[in-house]
Amino acid sequence: MSVTITGAGGFIGTNLVLDLCRRGVPVQACTRQPERFMASTAGLASQPRWFGGELPNRELLETCIAPGAVVIHLATPPGIVNGLTHPHDMGRVLRHAADLATQMAELCLERGARLISFSSGGLLYSESAARPCREEDPLDPSTAYGLVKLCEESIYAFYRRVHGLRVTSLRVANPYGPGQLAVKGQGVIGAWVRDALQRGRIELWSPPSTQRDFIYIADLCDLIRQLVESHDLPDAVYNVSGGAAVSLGEVAATLQSLGPHPLEVVQKDVGVAFRPISCLDGSRLAAATGWSATTPLQQGIGLTLEWARAHYR
Repeated sequence: MSVTITGAGGFIGTNLVLDLCRRGVPVQACTRQPERFMASTAGLASQPRWFGGELPNRELLETCIAPGAVVIHLATPPGIVNGLTHPHDMGRVLRHAADLATQMAELCLERGARLISFSSGGLLYSESAARPCREEDPLDPSTAYGLVKLCEESIYAFYRRVHGLRVTSLRVANPYGPGQLAVKGQGVIGAWVRDALQRGRIELWSPPSTQRDFIYIADLCDLIRQLVESHDLPDAVYNVSGGAAVSLGEVAATLQSLGPHPLEVVQKDVGVAFRPISCLDGSRLAAATGWSATTPLQQGIGLTLEWARAHYR
C-alpha cells in the first residue's frame, strides 16, 4: 500500500512525510516546490517520491495516486490562508476548490483509492452551536478558509453517498509543534514561539480568556498513521480534538515559564469580535478508533521551543 500526500510542503504535510517515511511507508509527496524539502528526508528508512506542481491538475494527480492508495489531502488554494477581502477573489478560490475536490473524488473512485481529507476545525461551526462542538451541530463558517473547506467536504460527502467514495473527512483543531513557521497567518503558538525567541515579546490580539483547542503535531501524525493502517473505519466526518479548550492567557503564561526571560506579553486592541471559545468534541473519533491526544500543552510547547531555538538561531 502506498500513501499520497497533497500539500506535502506545509506544516502538517512535512511532519507526515517524515513520520511515515521513518516507518518505511511508501509515500508520494505532492507540493508546489518539492526541491525545498528533498534534503529533509535523506537517510530515512523510506524515501518519498516528490511531485511538483500546482493543483488542481488532473494529470499531476494521475501521476502521484497509485491504484489502491491512501490519499491524504492537505492542499489548499493559493492565498486562502492569508484571508480574502474581495468577492472576486472568493469566487476564484471557491471555483478552484470545487474543481480540485471533484478531480480528487473522481480519480479516487477510478483508482480504488481511499481519501483522508482535512477540513476546517472549530470555526466551521455556527456560533450558536454548543461547545464543545459535535459533528452534527449546525455549520456556519466564520472565515473564508472555513467556507472553502466546507465546500470541499460537501463535494466529498455527495460522492460518498451517490458513488460510494471511501472518504474520511477530518475537522482538526489547531495544530502546533516543530516545523510550524507561522508565516501564512495561521498558528498562534508557532507565531508566539517565533516572536518570543526573536523579539522577546508576544502580542495578544484577543482577550486572554479566549479559548482554543490545540493539538500537538506528533499526536495528529499518530492518528493519521492509525487511519492509514485501518481498513474498517466507517466513512464519515470526525472531529479531531486536542482534548480540551485552553485559554490564550494560559498559553502565554506557559511560554513565559518555558521561554526566554523576560518575555513581555502585549495586549492589543484591534476592534474585531473574536469567538470566546472554539473547541471540538472528539468522542465520535475516540469511539471509532480508540485514539485520543496524549501530549499536554506544557510538554508540547516545550518541544516546540526546543525545535525553534535550533531553527531560528
